Amino acid sequence: MRRRYHFQDFKETLKSVLRSTTFISANAYFAILFFCSSSRVTGKFYYYVAAYFPALLGSFMAISIERPGRRATLAFYVANVASETIFKAGVARGTWPSINKGQVYIFTLSMAILMAMAKKNGFESDPLSTALRFIIGHEEAKHRTKRKRQQGQKVTSDKKEKEEKEEFIDNNRQHQDQQQSYTECDTSSGNYCDHETTLTTAACPLTNNTNEKGKNTGIEPKMSLACLLDRFHKLKDAWISVLTARHAKCPHSNESCCQYVLRSLGRSFVIGYTGQFVLRTATRIPSLIRHPDPLSIVLEYAFNRNALKLGVFLASFSAVFKGTNCALRWATDVTNPTHCFIAGIVAGPTMLMYPSPTVALYVLWKCLEALFHEAVKRGLVKYERFFIMALYALATSQLFYSAILNPKFIKTSYMQFLDRMSDHRLHDLNRSVLDVFGTDASSGYEEFFPDLHPRFMSRQFQECVFNWMIQPF
Repeated sequence: MRRRYHFQDFKETLKSVLRSTTFISANAYFAILFFCSSSRVTGKFYYYVAAYFPALLGSFMAISIERPGRRATLAFYVANVASETIFKAGVARGTWPSINKGQVYIFTLSMAILMAMAKKNGFESDPLSTALRFIIGHEEAKHRTKRKRQQGQKVTSDKKEKEEKEEFIDNNRQHQDQQQSYTECDTSSGNYCDHETTLTTAACPLTNNTNEKGKNTGIEPKMSLACLLDRFHKLKDAWISVLTARHAKCPHSNESCCQYVLRSLGRSFVIGYTGQFVLRTATRIPSLIRHPDPLSIVLEYAFNRNALKLGVFLASFSAVFKGTNCALRWATDVTNPTHCFIAGIVAGPTMLMYPSPTVALYVLWKCLEALFHEAVKRGLVKYERFFIMALYALATSQLFYSAILNPKFIKTSYMQFLDRMSDHRLHDLNRSVLDVFGTDASSGYEEFFPDLHPRFMSRQFQECVFNWMIQPF
């Protein structure tokens, strides 16, 4: 944010809002227009003409009104909701089987690809990338710098990397010298090399199992207290070197790899748990005010299992992802996007702690969107504009069809959004007529019959209505 306000910026913002509002209104208008026109031309009420084809044509025309920069985001979002609807309907009808823990497989592969692309190109500005940057951190992604600053910082970054390599070599050399300063024990022969000040047999006696003549006495060797303390110090120093070690290629310059992983573990848990608790509490403030004992409700939200599961899932994913990256850097002595892909595959199964098909599908379509933009940059997609418009039209027509003829499979939150946008007009449909198609169009809706004027009704329809009225229930 520039923290400066100009009339031109305000004008552009207002223009953008009006354009998006016009786009949404035109989408509904064109769908109804084509529905009424097709029914009048054909003179009948066909299954596909009821929702699918009118919404397909109307959406394709309406998306051309929206700003080009927002079309791809809208297209992939409605495709995400439509794919979830199609999958639910297919499972219910037996078209394809339901895969046990399938959301974990989708999330694992999609997240691995996204993190590898973030390592190569950096995080984007979409909501998912912002959330990943906030939860996981920016260390495992490429840092995006402005072109003006990039040239000036190139020499500084190279110098910093050289200093980090020299520091890493010095630390390893000091550690090797320290290890050589301790007594080296040869367990096969039973002889121990001395310290800097050579330990005498009296100071560190190891009773050998051979006598002066070299014959085996059958007595097992024993170590003195000085040797035990010496070995304890060596073990302690080994653990300290492991806990404080940091590879020269690691992006965390002020902490060791263990501290880097542990800090991510605690931070991600706090973010997940607190975010779920605050969101759940904030959305129920009116009910908390009316409740006689709001403190009990707040405590119930605080110890909610879903909030704890979300915190554990984010913490474990972040820690395993970063720990795997550090381990691969130590093993290969390099860092590249392949490490992030492998780390994503290893950390993905942590979603078993918080399985969510909605999250998995959202990550999948964000991954497909990122791959699409990458293909456009490389020139692999020639008709980008037509592809986006076609994707939006197909996905929106599927949602229109599901909202009218098959509402039980559509996402609840999206159904509420359609209700708000249409001022609850979806409840004013004569769904008993649509039930003839066998799609349970009236499922979840109250019974509604419009007040029809006989002047605008065909004689055949009037006879059908009369038969419906006299039929016994």
